[in-house]
Amino acid sequence: METKKFDCIVIGVGPAGLSCALTLKNAGKNIAVIESAELGGTCLNRGCIPTTLLLNIGEFLKKIKSANTLGIEILDYKINFSKIIEYKNSVINIHRKGIWQTLKNQKISYFSGAASFIDEHTLAVAQSDNSIEYLSADIIIIATGAKPAYPAEFTNARNYFLTSENIMDLTEAPKRLAIIGAGVTGCEFAYFFNEIGTIVYLIDTAETSLPIKIDSEIHQIFIREIKKNKINTINAVSVSSYSIENESVLLNLSNGDSLAVDKVLLAIGRAGSIANLNLEKIGIKYNHKNFIETNEKYQTAQKHIYAIGDVAGKYLYAHTAAAEGKQVAEIIVGIRDNTKFNAVPFTIFTYPELAWCGLTEQEAIDKKINYKKSIYHLRGLGRAHTLGEISGLVKFIVDADTELIIGCHIIGARATELIHTVQLAMNNNLKISALAELIAAHPSMSEALMETARLIED
Repeated sequence: METKKFDCIVIGVGPAGLSCALTLKNAGKNIAVIESAELGGTCLNRGCIPTTLLLNIGEFLKKIKSANTLGIEILDYKINFSKIIEYKNSVINIHRKGIWQTLKNQKISYFSGAASFIDEHTLAVAQSDNSIEYLSADIIIIATGAKPAYPAEFTNARNYFLTSENIMDLTEAPKRLAIIGAGVTGCEFAYFFNEIGTIVYLIDTAETSLPIKIDSEIHQIFIREIKKNKINTINAVSVSSYSIENESVLLNLSNGDSLAVDKVLLAIGRAGSIANLNLEKIGIKYNHKNFIETNEKYQTAQKHIYAIGDVAGKYLYAHTAAAEGKQVAEIIVGIRDNTKFNAVPFTIFTYPELAWCGLTEQEAIDKKINYKKSIYHLRGLGRAHTLGEISGLVKFIVDADTELIIGCHIIGARATELIHTVQLAMNNNLKISALAELIAAHPSMSEALMETARLIED
C-alpha cells in the first residue's frame, strides 16, 4: 500500500485539532489533518456557536417583550422557527468555509474521512467514495471530541428523544419540551425554548437545577432567575419509563407523576468520540466514558500519540480545547515543558449570564486559606440600569496574606465578557489593588469589577 508520510497528523478539526495543527505548522512541521464530519467540530456545528446564536435570539425576544417599559410599543411579532434555523446554518457555513480556507492558505493537507489506526504510526482514512488513504507520522494527535451520552433505553424513539446535536435541526419548535439534565447544556436550551414560547420542563435527579461546582451566592441568584422566567423545574426525580402516545411522549417520573411532551432533550453528559479509531490495537486506554487516558502532557500510553480537547475529558470547553491544542503543539516542538492552565474561565450563556474562574468561597474554606471577599450588586451600577439588566453581582475572593485574587464569580449582564479582565489579572499575579485602581469608562459594566475590588476589607 502507498503511504503518505507527514511529521504530524491531527485527527479532528475542531478547536483543539485546528489550534494544534496551526501551531505545529507555524513551527515548520509538515502537517495533515483528518476530519470525519464537518470542519469546526462540535463547537461550530452543534455546540457553542449555534447555541449562543439561539440564546442571542432569545435575549432579543426578551427585550421585545419588555420594550413597553422603555416606551416602545410593539403590537405584534411572529417567530419563524425554520428561518431561525436557516440563519443558524448560514452562520455555521461561513465559519466552515473560513476554516477550509485557513487550511488551504497554510498548506495543511486535509483528508475527509474516518481514521483508524493500523499500527502505532499509521492510519487508514476511509473516505466517502469508499477509497482508503494511508497516512503515517512520527507524532499523532487525537482530537476527535465528544458526543452526547445517549442511554440505550431511548434508542427506539430517536425521533422524540433528541440531543444537543440534532435539536437545532428541527424545522418546527415543540410546543412542550422536557429537558432531562439541568446542567449547563440543559439550562441554556431551557432558556432559549422558553423565550420562543415552548413550555419547558427542566428535570434533574439532583436537588436543584445547575448542580455543578459554582459559588453558592451566584447559584442562589440563578435559581431565583429561573423562577422569574417561569421555567418549570422538576428536581430530585428521574424518568422511570416512557411511552409514545398520539405522537407525544408520556414520561413516567420516579415520584409517581407523569408528563406529556412533544420532544425530549437528553442533556445528561458527554462521552469521548473514539468510534472506529481502533485504539485497542495500539494499546491506548480510555475510561468508561470513552475519554482517553493521558498524562499531564496529554500523552497517551503511546508517548508519541497525544489526546487533546474533549476526547481527553478534562474540561469539555471549546476555549480550553484550543488552549490544550496550542500548548501540546508547543510541547511537541520543544517550546514548553508542560501544560499550564491557571484561572480557566467558565461561562454559561443564560439570562442573566454566569462566569467564574478560580476558587469558590467554599473551596477556599476547605483549603483553609486565609481569605477575604467582597460583593457588589449590579443594581447599584448605572450601566446595568441603562441596559435594563440589574439582576446579579460580582464577587471577589482574595488571599488575605498575598492580596492576590484567587476567585471571581459573576452573574449578570456581560458576565461572560467581564471575566476575562479578572482572568488576565489572576494569570499575571496582579493584586486586588490593581483592579481597585482601574479607571473604568463610565457608564460601563467594567465599573462593577472596579467597585467590587474597592470593597475588599482592609
